[in-house]
Amino acid sequence: MKGFAPFVCLGILSSPVLADEQDPVVYVGAIYSHILYEAGDFDGDLAAYGALLGFPVNEHFAIELRYLVGEEGETTNVGSSVDVNDMLGAYLRAGMPLSDRLYPYALLGKSKFELNGGAPGDGGKSGLSYGLGMQVSFTESPALINIEYASLLDRDDYELAGLTVSLQVQY
Repeated sequence: MKGFAPFVCLGILSSPVLADEQDPVVYVGAIYSHILYEAGDFDGDLAAYGALLGFPVNEHFAIELRYLVGEEGETTNVGSSVDVNDMLGAYLRAGMPLSDRLYPYALLGKSKFELNGGAPGDGGKSGLSYGLGMQVSFTESPALINIEYASLLDRDDYELAGLTVSLQVQY
């Protein structure tokens, strides 16, 4: 958990400095991720779902926390099973509004995965995560949809990358 401390501290310390453009709000959401697992000859498509909690600092930056659990019984191309037991992530989102409805952003942070199943990467591993996404908002609605692609964990012996869709509500 101490690996997430710098991201939490960054969010707390930058809030007063950057908060002059808008009143901070909180957003919560549901996430679905399609995760590609690659480890040498092993390739697998994993599914995970969970929740997120975000704290916008201003219109350009937000701190986001995510927790995902995986579906059991996903198999690789060589027949072995691998599952995402759970994933915890802390991220800084930085973006620029293109219009009232479109908001592209970059994501940078740290993810901790726990994998099961005997393939490379079993157990708890953490590392740098980065990606790009697009947020779409609806007119006069607090609901938002995000679509993003991210490299979630890149180790010497395996890689996890994912396409994520989330539905969020701002408060």
